[in-house]
Amino acid sequence: MSKSRFIVAYSQLAIQLYGCLMVLFPTILSAQIGFKQYTTADGLPHDFTFRLHEDDQGYLWIGTDDGLAKFNGRDFKVFDSKDGFRSNFIIDIDRYAKDTLAISTWKGGLHLMTKDSVIVPDIENDSLERARDIYMIDKTPIIWTPYSIYNYYENKGGVQFIKKSFRFSLGQNNTLFLGNEASLNPNCEGKKVYDTLYFHQGMKLVKNTDKFKGIYRFDSLTKISSVFPFLKDLAIDDFGSYKSDLFYAFSDNKRYVFDHDGIIETQDYDVGDRVIYKYVNTTFAEVCLARNFQTGLDHIMLFDKRQNQWEDVIDRSKASLLVSDVFVDTEENIWITSKADGLYQLYPINAWQQPQKIIDREHILDIAVSKENKLFFITVNKIYEYDVQSQKTRKLILNQRVTQFAAHKLDSKVVPLHAIDPIKQKTINFFEHLIMRTQRVFYDDKGISFAYDHTCLTYKVKKNARPLEINLKKNGATIYINQLAIVENELWLATSEGLKVYELSTGNFLRDVSISENAISKNIKNIQYQKGKGVWFVTKEGLFLIDKNSELIPFGKDQGINGIRINDIYLDHLQQLWIATQKGFSIYSNGMCYNFGNNEGFDYSATTKITESENHQIFIAGSKGVWSLENHQPFEPITPPKLISSLLYSKLQELEKFHLDIIDFSEKNPIVEYKVDKTDKWMPLSGMSLSVQNYAIGNYEVQFRVRNSQSNWSYTEIFPFSKTLVWYKTLWATVLFYVLSILLIGALAILQIRKVKKRNKLLKTTITQSEILEKELGTVRENVAQDFHDELGNKLAGITVISEMMMKDEELQNSNAKQMAEQVRKDAKDLYFGMKDFVWAIDAKSDDLQELVVYLTDFGEDLFQNKGIVFKVQKELEDGVDKLPYYWSKQLLLLFKEAMTNSLKHANATEVNLIFSQKKNYLIIQFSDNGKGFDQENLKRKNGLLNMQKRADRIGGELVVTSKKGTKIKFKGVLE
Repeated sequence: MSKSRFIVAYSQLAIQLYGCLMVLFPTILSAQIGFKQYTTADGLPHDFTFRLHEDDQGYLWIGTDDGLAKFNGRDFKVFDSKDGFRSNFIIDIDRYAKDTLAISTWKGGLHLMTKDSVIVPDIENDSLERARDIYMIDKTPIIWTPYSIYNYYENKGGVQFIKKSFRFSLGQNNTLFLGNEASLNPNCEGKKVYDTLYFHQGMKLVKNTDKFKGIYRFDSLTKISSVFPFLKDLAIDDFGSYKSDLFYAFSDNKRYVFDHDGIIETQDYDVGDRVIYKYVNTTFAEVCLARNFQTGLDHIMLFDKRQNQWEDVIDRSKASLLVSDVFVDTEENIWITSKADGLYQLYPINAWQQPQKIIDREHILDIAVSKENKLFFITVNKIYEYDVQSQKTRKLILNQRVTQFAAHKLDSKVVPLHAIDPIKQKTINFFEHLIMRTQRVFYDDKGISFAYDHTCLTYKVKKNARPLEINLKKNGATIYINQLAIVENELWLATSEGLKVYELSTGNFLRDVSISENAISKNIKNIQYQKGKGVWFVTKEGLFLIDKNSELIPFGKDQGINGIRINDIYLDHLQQLWIATQKGFSIYSNGMCYNFGNNEGFDYSATTKITESENHQIFIAGSKGVWSLENHQPFEPITPPKLISSLLYSKLQELEKFHLDIIDFSEKNPIVEYKVDKTDKWMPLSGMSLSVQNYAIGNYEVQFRVRNSQSNWSYTEIFPFSKTLVWYKTLWATVLFYVLSILLIGALAILQIRKVKKRNKLLKTTITQSEILEKELGTVRENVAQDFHDELGNKLAGITVISEMMMKDEELQNSNAKQMAEQVRKDAKDLYFGMKDFVWAIDAKSDDLQELVVYLTDFGEDLFQNKGIVFKVQKELEDGVDKLPYYWSKQLLLLFKEAMTNSLKHANATEVNLIFSQKKNYLIIQFSDNGKGFDQENLKRKNGLLNMQKRADRIGGELVVTSKKGTKIKFKGVLE
């Protein structure tokens, strides 16, 4: 028998023994195989999932009914029609080239995807068919469509293709050939094995008679070849390979293992009325997909190689599903897609991740081991006895509080204890009453028996030799012994005053190990000697190693230990160091520290003690009880995460940051670090990017690494990068910038000067024209005023004089025309004075502020003269303001004439004041009296106030009227 045949036959022996029990004895999913389901609640775009693919970087790609999902172990990134797909039904995925995928879609045809960008290729003779499986053969996509038609996409360069089609037919003796001659078209299935495309019958939902036999290899568009002639009479349901020269095939629930020369072995699988149609194999398990013909439902049959047992995974998931695909990634995770229940993951769990709980919900303070292979666990008021062989536990309630065992290794069933009161030391025998024992307790190491209390140690190197004694209570100082270790031919004592070394054969003091200069507490709690490595010891500051060169090395967060408060250390028979901390426990092996605690998904909190039994079981005691782990093999770290780095540039193509993504299907918290230049230390990276914008000019090399708590480090490549002055920051660019700036500023200045000159010339012309127009307008206003005064004024004055004379006539006084003559006289007089104001206002001289002051002053004096009212005028005018804006004089004149007239008629005042004030460009005119005032809200007639407000508004001024004790009317306007 060949070597490959012998290996396969040997590996399948256990499966043959248990294969017949698959249906009769389904079990709960093995504790050593993890199970997880992903659905839309976890980020999948749809619970209908199809084919799977793992790309070159390690991302998992999942085709679904609503887009393509990219999975890194934590997040699903979805691509659909918004990203360029012609159909969201993603059926199958294969590798097209490096960083490029070939994708088949239902009624969308062929797509390519590179660097998360969807590409729709240019295909001659293309039609959007219902594409299914896709196979990349010799860089050519081949897509299986319904009715056994295969589309062959021949590349014409770039993303241009020409589509050709071929199909199969059944010939005589159920043989398969290319062409359409036969009336029967088999629905055969393709399988790519090591870049070669094979065809076989495959499994159908219903049994039929058109099955063809054997396996055929696709050679070209015009040729297929029958291979493995020893299978020519079998309808093959599934076909695949273990390695390049070792294959398997399933036919009617029988598995054939074979190479190119012939069948190596066969094995029957009893799965009842189901048919096995797909199979995958890993180092820890085998998975068979079996379909029930009557129900049309699939079953996932799992064989755990470590437990030698089968299970129907459907019993665990409680799902009634149709399976689409089963896939094994490079980390040996088994992935299963389904048509309704999303995505399943099956993964191996090693013994380190599945401890057995011995005692639950008890705070264990200490552990002792007897030669009878029994362990004793102590709490503050109980002792538990655990028999390793029978795995039974007994409990004894104490009548006192205790803190620890006096010895960890016992030579009888008697358990010595340290009480809280160190003077009272008692022992407990599980089979007798409590009895008093000596204060001297026993510790056995490498055949040497030690007896010690707090300060004195006695031992015998040989059986009949005289006991040796080491007394640490000297010169009145008390030094306590905490633990000891034999280091070659020396005895090392861990004491409250540091490490003390004695000659083992004589007990003579040799030296103190100097550690005080390193600022370490002198109280040494634990000590362990690891041959070839050095002496480990623990203080309140943490864990330390004195290596074989006597160098003191601290161990802490930099070495990955989960917390610095260490309660115990233990060196097992495999020379692995176990570390009990307040956050769980750690294993130090091969230069790495692996952590187990709540942060890593385990039910560990503070651990106090760790020990190992004679049958190599590790016992871990802590605040939540006691766990046991099988410790027959060295610790095996899990597969580390993958770290993907991409470079992000600015718009000016300047490197800004390194962006990272982690691929990890272990669900543990990753730790990411980076190092810039080989001489630098590894630094923790917060977030998923490293910005280099603030780095100084120079050349650098950066590298990243990632691990989780139970894996080794995974390193990226070294990325060289340079920080240089961008072109716009270089000297020549700066000089060029300033030269161009100066030229540009000069050119702009010349243009601006020209514009200013042109504008000044235009402005000068405009000012001259404005002055001419203003002068002409003044002349016109003077002429109009003069004409009004000469023509209308004289005639109105004449009418007024004549009417006055008429009123003195005695006949008129006694006639009926007296009243009409009186009215004529009054109207003529009012018209005369109104005409006088109008003529004054249109006269250009009225724009002079002083003219307005004089005119209002004269009006007031005439109005209040001989009325018993004192009229006062106050002026606070600055120099430089001569002209009022056009139209102001008329409105201000009429406004304050109205105010003074109203005061005379209604106020009953004895004093009135008119104040002119001008500050900067503000003009303020205020008229006030000391009359009776009025209530503005209850005023029946408001025409006067409204007219005054309108006049102020017309010239853009502000008018404020107040009337409490007297009345005050204040105008404020801005002089332009």
